[in-house]
Amino acid sequence: MNCPLFIDNTRECMEKIQSFPQNLTIGIIKFCTSKDHLNCPFYKILKTQKNICQHIKNCPAFKNFQSCEFKEFVELSNKYCTSENHTKCKRYIFNKKGKNVPKALHPNGTIVTKWQ
Repeated sequence: MNCPLFIDNTRECMEKIQSFPQNLTIGIIKFCTSKDHLNCPFYKILKTQKNICQHIKNCPAFKNFQSCEFKEFVELSNKYCTSENHTKCKRYIFNKKGKNVPKALHPNGTIVTKWQ
């Protein structure tokens, strides 16, 4: 089963997700052309499923996940950004408390220097 957004070998999600990770095409195509698309963070966002973090579109951490391997990106975003666990994300907690969120703050609370 292919992703319904993968039409005629084009990804309609590319038009809607502006921060699409261009360097991860091979990993993404695997997801687009299999039932794994149900776990794809882009698919979840576009299908506006429940439990999507309200800050995801402007979150530097979500955008920086996209520079890693796509499988790792899927795991991290599904663990925090597109699941009910998004309320446990340290970035989300800072935001909810009205605190400035450090750009390099990982959802698990560590500082990730490679993102700076």
